[in-house]
Amino acid sequence: MGSVRQFLRNLASMSGLRVCPKTGRRAFMRGKGRVFWPLYLLIGLAALVWHLVRVLPRPSRATYPCQRVAGPIAWSFLASLLAWPVALLTSRRARRFLHERRYVLAALAVVITVGAAIVGLSSSSRNAEAMVPPDARNSPIGTARGTFPGRVVWCYDPAAATWDGSTGYWWEDRWNSQTAVDAMM
Repeated sequence: MGSVRQFLRNLASMSGLRVCPKTGRRAFMRGKGRVFWPLYLLIGLAALVWHLVRVLPRPSRATYPCQRVAGPIAWSFLASLLAWPVALLTSRRARRFLHERRYVLAALAVVITVGAAIVGLSSSSRNAEAMVPPDARNSPIGTARGTFPGRVVWCYDPAAATWDGSTGYWWEDRWNSQTAVDAMM
């Protein structure tokens, strides 16, 4: 039993958890842990609710850029949230099977426990990336339709708006050149 306790202490110290030197149990978290877990729960739950509210009524919304970011965060949060109770319950069941000398079932429960713990630790949204459009910039998308198809023009003149971003508002006449806008039209 002592070697198992020592193993758990070493594992906890490597993962950054604070453990009691006498019992080997996790001590109350101080510093970063007190902020991290509530923030993790808040962000994960918000991403899950946002994803479900937006995607369930219309599944095509799953391709929206905001949903391509929120989806992996939401589902990895849900996977990690569900993996820990599974690991806890199967580890208790494995202990019971060992006491009953049912070694095959105990080994199966240990495998499930380890798998659930790995899922709980590795489920993260590090791979969540913003959508990168496959098309080049300013390239036409779709089929041109209407009375005069294809009559859309892109026009840019840096002299049309000269707002510096710090004084006044961008829509004020002093920051916009009407002659430059007329020339673009």
